[in-house]
Amino acid sequence: VFIMDSNGQNINKITGDIVDGGHPNFSPDGKYIIFQGKVDGQDEIFVINSDGGGLTRLTNIPGDDWDATFLYQLP
Repeated sequence: VFIMDSNGQNINKITGDIVDGGHPNFSPDGKYIIFQGKVDGQDEIFVINSDGGGLTRLTNIPGDDWDATFLYQLP
């Protein structure tokens, strides 16, 4: 998963050593990105700050985990 400025400059990979990171979704406030990434041959769910810091693994169970999203209540 990569982030960049709105003009396409300053492209940065924010997922570190995680392989095949994909299916990113921003939190409603834009502070976090949740995504799927491959670790030890399995797809797991991770969340990271939108600036690329604070990577946290959310799942660690047998089988692949995909397509996570943030839940929020509409006004």
